[in-house]
Amino acid sequence: MLGVSYESDIFIVNLNKPSVVETPVTDKLPPDAAAVTGVSTTDGLFKFTIKISDSYETPNTATQDYQIRITDPLTITGPQFTQILYSQAYSASFPATGGFPPYTWSLDRPLPPGFTFDATTGTLNGTPQGASYTTPNVTVQDSSNPPQFANYFGFGLQVWGKLSIITSSLPTVAMGSNVWLQPIGTGGEVPYQWSLSIGILPPGLSVTTPSTYAGNVITGSPTTPGTYTFTLALSDGNTGSLHQTTSQQLTLVVKARGQMTRNDTIAQATPVSNIYFLASISPYHDPSSSGPDVDVYSASAVPGSIVQTYANPNNDFLQPPEPNSMQPVLEIVDNAGTRYQTCALQSSAPGGPFNLPCVNSLPGTLYIQPNYFSFQVPGTGTAPVTFFIRVSDARGVRETRLHLYAFRLRRQLKRDLFNS
Repeated sequence: MLGVSYESDIFIVNLNKPSVVETPVTDKLPPDAAAVTGVSTTDGLFKFTIKISDSYETPNTATQDYQIRITDPLTITGPQFTQILYSQAYSASFPATGGFPPYTWSLDRPLPPGFTFDATTGTLNGTPQGASYTTPNVTVQDSSNPPQFANYFGFGLQVWGKLSIITSSLPTVAMGSNVWLQPIGTGGEVPYQWSLSIGILPPGLSVTTPSTYAGNVITGSPTTPGTYTFTLALSDGNTGSLHQTTSQQLTLVVKARGQMTRNDTIAQATPVSNIYFLASISPYHDPSSSGPDVDVYSASAVPGSIVQTYANPNNDFLQPPEPNSMQPVLEIVDNAGTRYQTCALQSSAPGGPFNLPCVNSLPGTLYIQPNYFSFQVPGTGTAPVTFFIRVSDARGVRETRLHLYAFRLRRQLKRDLFNS
């Protein structure tokens, strides 16, 4: 390598000592080198022959041709941190100079789905299949013997996922009740900004961003029963060419309290989609007369989907939260009331073991204890599977006073963030 100290030994065998080494006899050694040691100041290919003679009266001789290739140090460059959208094709190269071509490139980690890397050209290409964030270290190797290596650590690629509103329906609410409904958005960059773009909300409700809460909610107390159809618009926190907007039509039904029905059986389950809202156990206007109250919700997803569930004995929409004495128990069952056995802690990733009973607070450390966990929808094929989420109080007592809790259900999308 140019400017780097070099040394190579020549081994002599089967000659009578002392012997004489003559070099060079043809061409020349690299400038500023003595024998085969030194620090070269000029790059290029240098060929030479070494002749060896021993001390016999009629000397034995041996010659050997050699060559030394002197090159500049191997270096690599590339792009810096880059941000693109989920649908944007992208290409990047990592040029190498110096060393002895041809080169071979490699990455130290897998690329997000949709991207490929050509090891013979050092080029990354592809169109992302979802949100991702990756910071691979790129290494290039030349054809020297031994080879040179160079690393590039300055590259990063952020792919922003498609902005979507994944809430498709809203639960019915009672006139005069305190309503907190948070539709769920995904993709893009936070903070999100929600607004009403078409139609009207029920009188008494509005789309707000409480200063003490990070999300946007439909909140208030509805004053007029009826069916209200409207469109919510969602804008993400990116700017310029990365900024995204989307919208979703929703319907909210407001009923008088006397028209509200209980949802304490599978047959009377409240349908929900991806949503976060405030609910109650043992509503004071309709106390349970046959035992402790339970709320039952129904949802559906295709087999293999990961669904995250959460119930907290607080009004999470206010900060600090308003706690109560409820001890929420979440249980996921089929239409016959049989508990599923395909759950895991909420931090579990797709492909991990989902083999725990789908309920929290069972005795023993081998079971799920927190009041939030993940459910993997069993089965095969593409037909949606309907399942039911029961929310109850672990104390098992029947009370006529209101117990608020925050409930969230969210299906983890396949396009959720890939990190590497």
